[in-house]
Amino acid sequence: MPHGSILVPLLFLFYINDFPQLVNDIALAVLYADDTSFIIANSNSMNMNQDLKLVLEITQKWFKSNIMLLNYDKTTSMQLFQALVTDLWLTHNLLMAKST
Repeated sequence: MPHGSILVPLLFLFYINDFPQLVNDIALAVLYADDTSFIIANSNSMNMNQDLKLVLEITQKWFKSNIMLLNYDKTTSMQLFQALVTDLWLTHNLLMAKST
């Protein structure tokens, strides 16, 4: 297949189309071309870290069984937390929040 062919991304998606179902109970897999993102939601940070570890283990096994390599240099994670806002006030036309 020539490099830059329009069929390459399509064939790649056919090749990996079973992958999201493997983590479906733990995470939402978002595929775009050859990039994959996982969205893991959990209010308990310990459980979220365990879920992340499990998703990475499943991912590594899938890559190995499909003769692919996971590029750990391009693998990152980001945790987002929601702060509880207890007080709101307006100062200098800016809405300020105090979180606990």
